[in-house]
Amino acid sequence: MADVTWSQARPIWRSAAFWLCVIMGLAQALNAVRSFVEPVGFAVYMGMPLANPADTAFVQIFGLRCAFIAAVIATFLWLRNLDAMRWIALVGCPIPLGDAWLAYQAEASSFTIGRHIAIAIYILIAFVVLSRRRA
Repeated sequence: MADVTWSQARPIWRSAAFWLCVIMGLAQALNAVRSFVEPVGFAVYMGMPLANPADTAFVQIFGLRCAFIAAVIATFLWLRNLDAMRWIALVGCPIPLGDAWLAYQAEASSFTIGRHIAIAIYILIAFVVLSRRRA
């Protein structure tokens, strides 16, 4: 009788790392949609209100960035490549910190600036969880 060994590895969707990445991807997809559906409101939400409500192109450029990030996250989750997601999280940490800095310069509320910083911390935690999963 042949020796058949079945993988005892947990399915990827049963790991905390996977769900942390899903939340990141969904948040980016939601930001992309919001930037196109309600660009003026989204600019206020980000802490950088528009001086002229007709100037929505920059908000939509931001939305394209969010859509790209969501697509990259979805792709690597689909490929079950959490190692790539680990590096995406590490490289992505400066993005919300930059958003916090821009919001600060635009004199956004402390809550809005804090939200951007909290997102950076979340991404850093995701990096740590993804790194531990690999070990």
